[in-house]
Amino acid sequence: MRFRLLSELLRLIYPPFCVHCDDLLVGDERHLCTVCASQIAWATPGTNPGNLLESRLAGRIPFEAAAVLMIFRQK
Repeated sequence: MRFRLLSELLRLIYPPFCVHCDDLLVGDERHLCTVCASQIAWATPGTNPGNLLESRLAGRIPFEAAAVLMIFRQK
């Protein structure tokens, strides 16, 4: 009960914003607003040609292969 009250008080003082678009989060939204979350798609083979993830990790850590599960494309 106390934690929930403190949490709600902090939410009034420091309202949460979307980490991508900085819009105010409402309801059960956490970290991303509904609009930004709806722009995330499951990656399918061939969706990520050139595999940007592998190129960003190359030389930093040893790995065999890298794959993404979701892709966010800003509209």
